[in-house]
Order: sequence, then structure tokens, then C-alpha cells
Amino acid sequence: MSEKKNILNRVVDNIQNPDQQTTQKPAQKPLEFFDSRMFYALMENQRYEELKNTKKRSYIRASEAGDCANLLVFRLRGDTPDFERAASGSRFLPLMAHVGNAIHDFIQKKYNFTGTEVSLESTQHRIHCRVDALIDNQIVVEIKTVSNAELRREKDIFQVAANFICLREHGYNIQAGQLLYIERTLTRMCTYELSAAELTEYADNLVKKIKHVFECLQSGQEASQFLAYNMCRYCEYNHKCSRRKKDAR
Repeated sequence: MSEKKNILNRVVDNIQNPDQQTTQKPAQKPLEFFDSRMFYALMENQRYEELKNTKKRSYIRASEAGDCANLLVFRLRGDTPDFERAASGSRFLPLMAHVGNAIHDFIQKKYNFTGTEVSLESTQHRIHCRVDALIDNQIVVEIKTVSNAELRREKDIFQVAANFICLREHGYNIQAGQLLYIERTLTRMCTYELSAAELTEYADNLVKKIKHVFECLQSGQEASQFLAYNMCRYCEYNHKCSRRKKDAR
């Protein structure tokens, strides 16, 4: 009886003095800080997934109008790119695209454009485009986020020319073009005006380039004209291209 009484007394003491109870503390989870390597891997994986969806197509996008003709041949043919080269070389591309889209959206909503995000196709020249903005339906505007706004890029002029071709085919009376550059630091903005004559010249060259690309697709040959060797170092089809620079492997 005394033993039962002692046990009861201990239980009562524990209830009255909970600090005396022995409790096991849960294991503390270690702190996990932002891991830049993991973030790089996530963005590279996103780019990898995008590239896996490469399929054969019968048109070029206005955004690639200034690309190397041989690169266009491989893309339109649906060839498999070098995923590792393409992903590692553009690990920040998803982030840059997100920032660029936000800047586009802000400017398009703030300025009094007559049209934005105008999607068109040129069936005659096999171009698909999405025009950033139009002013009075006479000036085609291309908005770009760039590292250096003071450097006008020919690739971007070709994109405006591709938009010009599509707009003209759909009855727009385009009198001029304009490049609007916003630096990614958001500290500088530059504009470059393109006359109708300049747009027409670039458009004519683009038409010849596209014709050459589709002739190569039909014959199964690589492009021999309109090559851009400055792109070889980063090209996702470098491993397949016989036209590449010898030192750009």
C-alpha cells in the first residue's frame, strides 16, 4: 500500500510542479539560406524544358529575323539543339524575360499607343510577329530591355523590318519605325528612328534571307548566305553546323 501511495505522491508532485517533468525538445531544423547555385539550376532547367519542345515549323518569328540563316535552318527543321550549351549560356534568360515583360507592360499601359501586342502573320513571306506598339497606326515601335541603350543593334532593326512586312501585308500604312531601348538598370532610355526607306531596305534583305532559308530546307543543305559568325560561340546548334567559326566550338 505504501508503494502505491508513493507513486501517487510522485504523480501529484509532477502535476503541481510541471517544471520537474522531463520533456524531450523537438529537433531544430537547420536554417536554409537562399542558394544561388540552386537558383541557377532552376533557371537552366527551365531553359532546358523550353528547348526540349523544339519542333519543325514552316515560319520564322520576327524576333529571330536577325539571326544567322543557318541557325534558322536548324530551328525550322526541328533539329535537336545542344541542351547543355544553350541552357548554361542563358541561365538568366527566364529572369531577364520576366523583367522585360514587366517593363513592356508598364510602358504600353502608360503611353498613348494606338495599338499594342498586335499579332500578325505574313503568309506570303512566312513570318509570324507580335508588334509591341503602334503610334497613329503609322509608326511601328519595338521595345527592348538591353545592357547598353547607346548601342543600336542590327538584329533589332531586322525585327522591326519583319513587323513592317507583316503590317504592310495587312494594309497598314507604316511610315517609320522606332526602337525604344530601356537599360536593365532602369537608369537610361534611348530611342532610334528608322525611316520608311531604311525599313524597306532591311525588309527586302529579310525577304531574300527567308527565301534562301526555305530553299535550303527544301534541298536539305545548310545555308551559305546571311551567316552571322558572331553568334557561333553561343549557338545551340554549334555542334551540327559546318559553317561555324573554327575556334567557336
